[in-house]
Amino acid sequence: MPNSSGAFNTQRFEQPDAIYSAKLEYQYNARAAVPGYAAIFEKWAALSESTRGRIPSRLDIPYGTGIRQKLDLFEGQGRRLHLFLHGGYWQAMDKSYFSFLAEGLVRDGTDVAICNYPLCPDADLGEILDSVRMAVGFLREHGRSLERRWQSLQLSGHSAGGQLAAMLLASDWARLSPGMPDDFIAGAICISGLYDLDPLRYTTLNDKLGLGEKQARLNSPLFTQPVGMAPMLLVVGGDERPAFHQQMATFAAKRRSQGIGVDTLVLEGLNHFTVVEQLAEPDSPLYTQVNRLYKNPE
Repeated sequence: MPNSSGAFNTQRFEQPDAIYSAKLEYQYNARAAVPGYAAIFEKWAALSESTRGRIPSRLDIPYGTGIRQKLDLFEGQGRRLHLFLHGGYWQAMDKSYFSFLAEGLVRDGTDVAICNYPLCPDADLGEILDSVRMAVGFLREHGRSLERRWQSLQLSGHSAGGQLAAMLLASDWARLSPGMPDDFIAGAICISGLYDLDPLRYTTLNDKLGLGEKQARLNSPLFTQPVGMAPMLLVVGGDERPAFHQQMATFAAKRRSQGIGVDTLVLEGLNHFTVVEQLAEPDSPLYTQVNRLYKNPE
């Protein structure tokens, strides 16, 4: 789990059904894989502060009553909406680091919402998923009161946020948000996502997650059924550990076997953190794919 410096510790982790594995720690501890991650986070914070000063925004809009149930809305032309869910292994980070991702999309006319959610260990993964579902429902129901004209929502998420975006596409919206059009969620972009959570039970990441076998499976997109036919784009950095590449390949194959349109994208030379920056680069293959999903939903 993160220590006071923000790095994950290396203490032996055990619980009754999971024994620490150094091999899996190596594969999944993203911060340990990128020694310069702290400088990357500092850059994100500085870029985001500058972005908030330049483009129209409404900050800290509450979508629930929890202290972290808030979102920032960056305003484009008010007709289409992109919701970004941050990473941090469900136990770290904040929306304020990611405002910079909105600038290119807003310039192209897209409204961008960047969402906070409760973190472990104060909440479990089921409660976190319920919270981001609440955010989606809030955006659908309150577009008019926010003076927007959204007809659809595109999702993206990084790392843990990629898991959440994938789980949102497997959610029973007819029950959760009655009246939501079947095609309201136009697609999802999952960047360095985690789709089978079982390996995390054998790492120090589980110190705060507290996942047992049942909880890991319930919260793994790999073992869910998609609801609707929204297409997906799965992305990984070329320099990420092999486990992230394998997670993407396995999940892509599963969703394709279920009839979902899935594209995959490996961005060479990028690590677990620099890969998400491509969402802010209008000339990048990732940004191009984001716009393609919007204009040609399957």
